[in-house]
Amino acid sequence: MTDKSNIFENFFMQMTSALIAVDPEFRFIVANELALKIFPQLASIITDTVLCQAEFPELYELLNGSKKIYKANAKIYDVGIKEFDNINVKVLWFRDVTKEKETLALLKLDQLEISETLLERDRFIQEVQEKVITSLADVIESRDESTGGHVKRTNDTVKLLLDTMLRDNYPGLDENFVKIVSSCSSMHDIGKISVSDTILLKNGKLTDDEFSKMKHHAEVGGNLIDKVLDGIEDENVLRIARNIANSHHEKWDGSGYPNKLHGEEIPLEARVMAIADVYDALVSKRCYKEPMPFPKANAIMQESFGKHFDPSLKKYFDECLPQIESYYETANND
Repeated sequence: MTDKSNIFENFFMQMTSALIAVDPEFRFIVANELALKIFPQLASIITDTVLCQAEFPELYELLNGSKKIYKANAKIYDVGIKEFDNINVKVLWFRDVTKEKETLALLKLDQLEISETLLERDRFIQEVQEKVITSLADVIESRDESTGGHVKRTNDTVKLLLDTMLRDNYPGLDENFVKIVSSCSSMHDIGKISVSDTILLKNGKLTDDEFSKMKHHAEVGGNLIDKVLDGIEDENVLRIARNIANSHHEKWDGSGYPNKLHGEEIPLEARVMAIADVYDALVSKRCYKEPMPFPKANAIMQESFGKHFDPSLKKYFDECLPQIESYYETANND
């Protein structure tokens, strides 16, 4: 036994923390009984033996300072390092903080460990949000088959438009925004659950009174989303879902409803939704009409940019149009 091991062994035995001593070349000097319970392999290591990194990878991380928390035997240890430069010794000490684990902010947790915990929480929250959104979309589809098909078709069209805008670095767009809008667009007509079947499924043109009642679905949808998604963790999801439901019938020239918003007063997500919503109404079969031919529908859409639709979105609609028409050709045949 070396002089160093003699010095530290007597000292270590009196301590209430687990302690391990090595030299700068990772030669083992000594460990007290508490440390041997954490690393029982050390019991068979002879003093001055170089600790093999392959055999003790976690111990190397602790000695290098890259890991500050260690878990063993159902306990959590805060690990510190003390270097005695005058005698070339490095000492690891393990403080049992198991009882403090509920106050993680007080622990010197490794950033990776924190990130993984937050990532798991975010994944769980996202799954809950997606299930809520899916459930609301199912409520819409339950009204009638054409409404359900409308939800899916407009959702797919919105995704096409947004992906094209994202590739062009459209101002205010990022991948997270596109993901949320693509998901929440399925709820744009949630307010129609307040519309009677007599109006919603009418086989013919609505009267002025009936249309006035139908228009309330936008405002009702926004209010309903506020109530259903109240307390949802990601405020962006609530805001975007509300904007889509409440404002997808607003028009660029200010003649839309329910609030007669004008131009960029209309949230971007609602402006994109409006394009998908109107196009689907034109080219899809409804209980009161046959689908409109693509060329005629496109002519109406082109005339509507700058009036109904945001003119800055025209280039993206035009770029997507071949894909959209191909998609609807298949959808209508189905």
